[in-house]
Amino acid sequence: MSTVVFAHGKLSTPKSGKVKHLASIARDYGHRVLVPDYSATLDPEERLQMLCELLEKEQTDDLILVGSSMGGFISTVAATRFNVSGLFLMAPALYRPHYPQYDYDVLADSVTVIHGWLDDVVPPDASIKFASTGNYPLHMLVDGHSLGESLGVIGGYFRLMLKELGKKK
Repeated sequence: MSTVVFAHGKLSTPKSGKVKHLASIARDYGHRVLVPDYSATLDPEERLQMLCELLEKEQTDDLILVGSSMGGFISTVAATRFNVSGLFLMAPALYRPHYPQYDYDVLADSVTVIHGWLDDVVPPDASIKFASTGNYPLHMLVDGHSLGESLGVIGGYFRLMLKELGKKK
């Protein structure tokens, strides 16, 4: 059983539709789910510190990080510091000029990136650039930044990742 840790976006909450939908799928697969609330701060570095402190406390070798937008940024950076089984990113806020800059050399067995072509918050080029650095699967959807019209499709990609990670054990 893996521990799936979610990181919501900058203005989102642990009760967002994406988090609830994907958390339900993770639980259906028998995984433990953690959904921290980062809404006390809008600072990406503070959120990253909160996530890293949580991961240090967990001390498990079987982590799957799921992040959306700013949550995708902190999940990606955390995956450069912790070995994770999976990294599932939705419209990750990478390479943003007003965010701290990192080398995104992740330590993950499996990475999936999803982004909307119509995203007017985080340009799709960010996900294209990141996915190309590690030849990671990238799924471009006809949707905006929230990916709210694509929950079913996103859930399918998440199930696929969980199934593939389950086969590796």
